[in-house]
Amino acid sequence: MGPSYLIAGVADAIGSEAIAKLLKTDTESPIGFVQTDFGRFWECARSLDDHAASAAFLMRWLGGVQTYATERSTYGIQARDRLAPAIAVPYLRALMEMLSSSGILKRIILLFDERENVQAMRPAQQVEYMRLLKTLLNAFNWQGLYVILAGAPALFNYVQSALPSLAGRWKLVELQSLRSVEQALLFAKEYKRHAVDPERYEDLSNIFPTEIDVKAAYIDLNQDSPGRVRQRDMLSKLHDLVEAYIANVTPKPAVPANRGRSR
Repeated sequence: MGPSYLIAGVADAIGSEAIAKLLKTDTESPIGFVQTDFGRFWECARSLDDHAASAAFLMRWLGGVQTYATERSTYGIQARDRLAPAIAVPYLRALMEMLSSSGILKRIILLFDERENVQAMRPAQQVEYMRLLKTLLNAFNWQGLYVILAGAPALFNYVQSALPSLAGRWKLVELQSLRSVEQALLFAKEYKRHAVDPERYEDLSNIFPTEIDVKAAYIDLNQDSPGRVRQRDMLSKLHDLVEAYIANVTPKPAVPANRGRSR
């Protein structure tokens, strides 16, 4: 596993359905990307009928997956090698801007549960991972992308020493074990307060796990660690449930920017 999975995670969070929907709107790529592989892909994909296939290819390509020459030719991509993660970052940023301006997707909340993965990397990979994470955060600059990074204390100690400027840009929270269903419910209530955009959905109850969902998740996790359910594991469960619900809920229609009061 290499650092490029950070980029694949963003692409997966956006999803091929949202990209296919954007292609159907005939939205043009931003002016600054016209002469890039991303711009050429977008112009070619807009002219094709199978938007789903084009969206699926874009996700693979942005995620650093090896593609075939015939595929790249179809979409006007001139680079022969896999797309480098650092080059994919501005492309992802442009894609999110296009989705946001079209009212299809305003933001994504990305959970990276690192556990000890970063510590298991070779030193050079660790440095590349941290630089890529910093590049990702700088590119989005808290617009459209919100990152939750879960890991052992050693991970954040490493960040503090290797990239102090990055460590100063996040809020560090120590996650304690959940020892009862009541604690799990309180944790879920706090997660709900931060996890969803109340302006995007008519009824938050349709997209957030119910009390029954939370209790079931806690009971499931508690079987492995009785009375010591880790908050990061519960966080992952809640995040997956919210993402599943959001995928099946229609967002509010975009409000015209020039609306005014009637007189």
